[in-house]
Amino acid sequence: MSFRKIHTRYLKRTQDGTKPWWFQNGRVDLFLWTRPDGSLDTLQCAHQEVHPSREVYADWTRDGGARIGFVEGSAERAANRAMSPTIDFGVRVPPGEARHLLDAAAECLPEIPEPLRMEVNRALGAVRGLFGGTGKSESRRRKEEPR
Repeated sequence: MSFRKIHTRYLKRTQDGTKPWWFQNGRVDLFLWTRPDGSLDTLQCAHQEVHPSREVYADWTRDGGARIGFVEGSAERAANRAMSPTIDFGVRVPPGEARHLLDAAAECLPEIPEPLRMEVNRALGAVRGLFGGTGKSESRRRKEEPR
């Protein structure tokens, strides 16, 4: 299934001048924010394909690095889209589930213009590095506010 770029009017506007991008293919949502100079600032991706009751989530920021975890209460959140998700970064994400998410997100690379495509590929690689055989993610919990 090919990715399609979703119109940015569906994303909350940013105050810092970053430009939002949203790609979706039915398996994964990929969100990108680029700085005014066009470089990648933030990447977020999530999917529920492996386990419908839990959503795997990964992010990378230029200033904070990479993290991977699970969205808590995915089923409840689906029923009430107004709820902000809580991301649990303190759990072990099985390597197979992490790979599945990142492989699905990488399918959108042909839709992203260069040189941004190379930066997105590097950010996805940084997330892959988190579970390189161990599946362990960063041990932190935080409330993730949508941008």
